[in-house]
Amino acid sequence: MEVASLVQNLKADVVVVNGFLKANQSNHLVNIIPCEVLDRFEMILKIFEKHAVSPEAKLQLQIAQQKYEFPK
Repeated sequence: MEVASLVQNLKADVVVVNGFLKANQSNHLVNIIPCEVLDRFEMILKIFEKHAVSPEAKLQLQIAQQKYEFPK
């Protein structure tokens, strides 16, 4: 696959998809691409997770993550 070879050539650790991935799409890409695959929403959650300091912010982040992961 073209993306997999590009990831290997660039020695990428993460691939970010500009859109939302369904669970089966995400699983399929993880099987093809030898690195972490994130969709747009997961990337945003990771950014917020990195900067969440207060207990309220961490709680809001947990709620958002659970709402995102529930359908998957």
